[in-house]
Amino acid sequence: MYGGRRAAAAAAFERRALGAGCDADRQRRDEGGHGRARVGCDAGLLERSIERTIERIVERPVASVAGFKYSAALKAKGGKWTFAALNKWLTDPRGDVPGTSMTFVGVQSEKQRADLIAYLDTLSKNPVPLPKAQ
Repeated sequence: MYGGRRAAAAAAFERRALGAGCDADRQRRDEGGHGRARVGCDAGLLERSIERTIERIVERPVASVAGFKYSAALKAKGGKWTFAALNKWLTDPRGDVPGTSMTFVGVQSEKQRADLIAYLDTLSKNPVPLPKAQ
């Protein structure tokens, strides 16, 4: 039931995260400008630094990966990374958890957040059923 939606979300996220946007950022840097950091622009860096923190994140307790240096603010947040909690966090991490050390400014597009959350859910061996559209 959710397989097609998950696959489409994963493909859409990968196109945005690993596709043309990264090439444009690299071109701006090559031309002496400033590129914006995007999740996944350096796939190797993504794998080494955060893969274990996002794998199976949906429904996992917040700040629960052993050995990862979470901010005190995020540790104090408590709860689980539900779809709603991830949506709020991804919209504005510093607004959701004041005092977090996260420098990511958030994703303003509701569709992009939904695609990202659906993609994150695919990283689990047992994905959580997606909520029904409202």
